[in-house]
Amino acid sequence: MMSGEGEPDRPGLAAAVTPFNAGWNRRWTPLAALGGVGFSLLSAWFVHALAFESFGSVSSFSRVLLTAMFAAFALLFAAVAVTYLLATFDASPVVIVDHGGVHDRRLSRRPIAWSDINGLMPLMKGGQLMLVMGVVGRSELPANPLWVANRLSARLSGTEFAVRMTGLDTSIQTVIEAIQARAPARDG
Repeated sequence: MMSGEGEPDRPGLAAAVTPFNAGWNRRWTPLAALGGVGFSLLSAWFVHALAFESFGSVSSFSRVLLTAMFAAFALLFAAVAVTYLLATFDASPVVIVDHGGVHDRRLSRRPIAWSDINGLMPLMKGGQLMLVMGVVGRSELPANPLWVANRLSARLSGTEFAVRMTGLDTSIQTVIEAIQARAPARDG
């Protein structure tokens, strides 16, 4: 088969031109939000129990320390619940792979250009497959403040991002294949 320019059509050419988008899994985000609410309430119960109930063998210093720790957990899980609740109603793509680069909105506010990606490597960590991208100039990428928990879990070192499938409507293998199909050829 020939294209309009007289060149033969290549099967991978259409995939390289068409942007790849992955959105939120609408069954997963409400469950994650409910989980965040549950853990936040459990942590708040521990705060209440430690602050207002009697614990005979726990020193007052330990009670204060544990109360502060569980209060921080309650706030963290409440933030996670709100984040995933907002994601439930967010119809825009989360991971976008196109001619310009890779954009995971959970990690940064703008795409990572292909010229800034110096390595792509699938990695199995904690029983979950992820894609690790070696990135030049990572500190210059504006972070998305809403996804602080995802960025913390994505940080493997100072120059790498890890794209996970958590909450996406597709598998990480599909994301990896889309990135590999659209990545420009490298010398060497």
